[in-house]
Amino acid sequence: MSEWQEMSLDSVAIINPTESLKRGELAKKIAMDAIQPFAKKPSSFSIDEFNGGMKFRNGDTVIARITPCLENGKTAYINVLNDDEIGFGSTEYIVLREREGISNKQFLYYFAISSVFRDIAILSMTGSSGRQRVQMAVVRQHIFELPSLPEQKAIAAVLSSLDNKIDLLHRQNKTLEAMAETLFRQWFVVELDGNYEFGKISDVVEFNPIRQLSKGQKAPYLEMAALSTEVFNPSNWYEREFSSGTKFINGDTLLARITPCLENGKSAYVSFLDDNQVGWGSTEYIVMRSRLSLHPFFTYVLSRNSDFRDYAEGCLSGSSGRQRVDISHLKNYPIIIPSKNTIEKFNAIICHIQPKLHNNFGSSRFRGVDVKLCGLDIIILPYRIDFSGNIECSSCQS
Repeated sequence: MSEWQEMSLDSVAIINPTESLKRGELAKKIAMDAIQPFAKKPSSFSIDEFNGGMKFRNGDTVIARITPCLENGKTAYINVLNDDEIGFGSTEYIVLREREGISNKQFLYYFAISSVFRDIAILSMTGSSGRQRVQMAVVRQHIFELPSLPEQKAIAAVLSSLDNKIDLLHRQNKTLEAMAETLFRQWFVVELDGNYEFGKISDVVEFNPIRQLSKGQKAPYLEMAALSTEVFNPSNWYEREFSSGTKFINGDTLLARITPCLENGKSAYVSFLDDNQVGWGSTEYIVMRSRLSLHPFFTYVLSRNSDFRDYAEGCLSGSSGRQRVDISHLKNYPIIIPSKNTIEKFNAIICHIQPKLHNNFGSSRFRGVDVKLCGLDIIILPYRIDFSGNIECSSCQS
């Protein structure tokens, strides 16, 4: 096992490599919104005319260089292009590419999400409040301790296998959520020619229920940026002293009430807290809780329903760019009042789906936590991985 060498980032990676796209040329675009915190693969891309922006190829790592996207962990490994195809994205990206014989492209991604790199990049940021950017001259020349190329490949191989497992779990969760949404549409969505009793959503959902936290009390904090636009689980949370914000407990659903977060689909089902623990977050959350003995996951499925979201967008009011949902209007959303039999059938199915979602989420939690490069091993909390490929839970170590 060789010793790690001191190397500048510029010597181990090609930074913002030069590529050619003609203005007006159609190409795949990966927007900042398509990069999820600490998720390896971009969630989507579009075909757009190139009118400026950073350019990249498959195997490049893209890092957000602007606040708060960098701090939130927006980093991606590009894998959606064809051979020799060039894509583009935000001008607020840093692009890293391997140097042949010196670095491994997969390792560069894991290095980019490690605290070793992120701490330096964040400390280098300058500019006006809210629009700070990484100083590239500082990051280029900073000296890092890095392993040899064979060791980089060994590290990347283990972490890539874990990421592949996580992708499988996420796909399973999306399928399970789709099943729950299908049940919701069949049993609860009002059709114009239906023959049934219906009422308002406030008949089956409690909005912003009262939760208690004392000023200054430390509790799990969930930022808006951590809410997914696709799946129930948030990407990250951390301890923070309570000051002012929305409070929630396990089984609550969080719905973004402000534009553009609502339109982008930001929602979450809270399942990461301890028993009887209260968490808190943005004042721009609507908290929803099921009534009538409906399984708590009902409100999350509701939050993902396209008809409900369209209705919520119709409840937006306020000045352009800062519109918020009028909750008193939202409470009037029409819905079928479920019979006792319907509730029992829905709960029985969701009682099988929701634990599986939660278990899959727990198995994939390492993606959203810190990555540390420590001497001769790499730690992705809560896992420690050595170069032989062995994995153990770091929380079990003294």
